[in-house]
Amino acid sequence: MPYDKLLDDLNVGLRAFVDGAFTFPVGEELPLQRHPPKNRYVAEGVQPPGSLYLPFGHSVSVAGLSSLNTQTIRFLFTVLLVDGDIKTEIFDLLVPTAGTIATRLCKLGEGFLLSAYALRIGGTSQLGQLYAHALLAGDGDALISRQRVLLAGYVTGNRSISFPENEPRSCVDIEPRPRYITGADPGVGALFTTTVPTLILWELVGICFIVVTNAVVGTRRVRVEVSGPAGEFIQAGISATSQVASLTRQYTGGAGLVNATTGGTHISFPLVAELLLTGGSSITIDIENGGAGDNISQIALFVKERVDF
Repeated sequence: MPYDKLLDDLNVGLRAFVDGAFTFPVGEELPLQRHPPKNRYVAEGVQPPGSLYLPFGHSVSVAGLSSLNTQTIRFLFTVLLVDGDIKTEIFDLLVPTAGTIATRLCKLGEGFLLSAYALRIGGTSQLGQLYAHALLAGDGDALISRQRVLLAGYVTGNRSISFPENEPRSCVDIEPRPRYITGADPGVGALFTTTVPTLILWELVGICFIVVTNAVVGTRRVRVEVSGPAGEFIQAGISATSQVASLTRQYTGGAGLVNATTGGTHISFPLVAELLLTGGSSITIDIENGGAGDNISQIALFVKERVDF
C-alpha cells in the first residue's frame, strides 16, 4: 500500500468507524494526560498517605513578614514522590527588613505532601513579631495562580507551625504583642512625630514625655495627634492642664486615664481607646502656642503590635 494511501486511511479511521455510523465532531480534541502519575496510590486507587497531592509543575510559594529586621524562617517539606522515594526539602527565607514581605518559590516535585514545617532559625523575634506563610501555587506565576494555603501563623525559635496539624491562622488572629518604643528627641522648637512602619499594625496604648518651656511668656497646652496614611486627622488626646513659661512637666497619656496633676509636675490625660493605626499612620506630640525654645524629650510609646500580611 502506498505511503500516502496509508496516511489517508489512518486519517479517516480517526473520524469514523468502518461503517461510518459514528464520527468525532470536527475540532474536538481527545483528552490527553500530560504527565500520567506513576505513583501506585493514584494508579491503583489505594488510600493515599496524605490528603494533598502536588501535581506536576506546581510549586510552593513561601513568604515571611516581621516587625523586626534580619529574621530567617526555615521551611521544611517532606514529599512522597511518584517514584516511591521520600524527599525532604529545606528552604531558608531571609526577611531582611521590618515591614517588607520576603518571598521565595520552592519546587518540590510531583507527589503527596506528607508534612510541612516553618520555624525561625535566625533573629530574635518573639511571638507576634514574625509571620510565616506557605501556599500551593499553580503551574505559573505564584501571585496569579494561588490555590491553597498550607502554612500560616507566627513562629519563633521554639514555636513552629506545621501541616497538616495546624490550621492556617490570620496575622490578626492572635493577641497583639505589647511593645515599648523609645522616641528620638526632636530638638529644641520642633515637634515629635513617628510613623508606623509599612505592613505593621499599632494600637496606641500609652505615651510619656517631658516638656520644657522657655522664658517666652505664653500658655501652652500639649496634645497628641494621629494622622492616617492619607492624612486624615484624629486628636487622640489633649491635656486639660496648661503649662506656662520656664517650667518642666512630665506628661503621661493613656487609654483609661483622666486629666489630673500629681505633685504639681506630673500631668496625665486620656487617649482614645483601641485606636488601631495601619502602616504609614503617624503619631505627633504637638505644643499648642509653643515657642521656638520649647523642648520635647524623653519620649516613650507603649503600643500593641501585629504584622499586617
